[in-house]
Amino acid sequence: MKNKYQKIASAGLISFILFLGLGIFSLPVQAESLDSFDALPHFTESQTNKELSYFDVKLEPEQKELLVVTLVNKSDKPLTLKASFNRAVTNSAGVIEYSGINKDTSTSAPYDIEKLVKLSTEEITLEPQQTKDITLDITMPKEKFAGVLAGGIYLEALSDEKVEGNVKNVFSREIAVLIRSDGTETEPDLSIETAKADQVNYRNVIEVGIENKAAVYIKNVAIEYSVLLDGKEVLQGKKEKLSIAPNTLFPFRIPFSGEEFGAGEYTVNISVATDKKQWKGSPTFTIDGKEAADFNDKDVTVKKSGFDIPWSTVSLAAVLLILAVVTALVINKNKKLKKELARKRRKKKRPVQSKKQSLENKDRKN
Repeated sequence: MKNKYQKIASAGLISFILFLGLGIFSLPVQAESLDSFDALPHFTESQTNKELSYFDVKLEPEQKELLVVTLVNKSDKPLTLKASFNRAVTNSAGVIEYSGINKDTSTSAPYDIEKLVKLSTEEITLEPQQTKDITLDITMPKEKFAGVLAGGIYLEALSDEKVEGNVKNVFSREIAVLIRSDGTETEPDLSIETAKADQVNYRNVIEVGIENKAAVYIKNVAIEYSVLLDGKEVLQGKKEKLSIAPNTLFPFRIPFSGEEFGAGEYTVNISVATDKKQWKGSPTFTIDGKEAADFNDKDVTVKKSGFDIPWSTVSLAAVLLILAVVTALVINKNKKLKKELARKRRKKKRPVQSKKQSLENKDRKN
């Protein structure tokens, strides 16, 4: 009976240990739809193609145009939206965006689209299932221009939910707004002139400035690169299916993936190509010993000398070690109990001899 209870206790403890171990590595996930609103553009006669899902208008010099977007609250709760109009930029991943989060320093555009377009409001409150219109008021410049001015309206649902850690659920939509004047297309004009050492999210990178000086989108871009330190190649790679917005400076980043920066002169041989054209450049920069050491010390992916192990890893290892020791002790104790019970059973099964029989058996032996 005692052995039975020991088995139950052992199984229970092992189950608890497994449950605790799984709990360490799993996190609860809540699935909730963020698709809370729609933004529907209404096209005017100036729209060049009404099959598009964004605005692409052709207007005369000094012409005024009013573009309308209908916002629909699809949820059963009141909703507040933040709205902004921003120029198109190319982010470091080679993706065109209109959020205004990333700024662009290029001044090559024929006109600043943010000065030509005025948004009717910057904040909209919608009751459940309610719809409202917002407008974009465009005033064209006095002179015609070739190519396209690119921008977009960015809409973000504001939330008062509590942020857990650094993660916050944000639902947003963006609608591109392209403005044309004389209708002629321009040829892409790329310039590759600058490169520098940098760090993003505590990781070493090399940032190459690729500027599109033309008022035209460049799509399906492939970039090949080779990084040399004092003439010796230390890194190479390729990225494909990138896009570059009109008149933007594309901060193309080359990750070092845990490798250290070395002191010396860096040369980045880079090729940017589309199906029709190719551009090449070899910008250089220098890192001295102090700068390299500072970058490497802050990079969380660079292997540090000594036992620089994160505290969370040490804590997890300690917990697992304790669980292993407890499990081993329980198993060992159960084995000892089994042996003790077996010994007692064998002792009980031995025949009990009377005193007389014992003396007779002793005489026979003698």
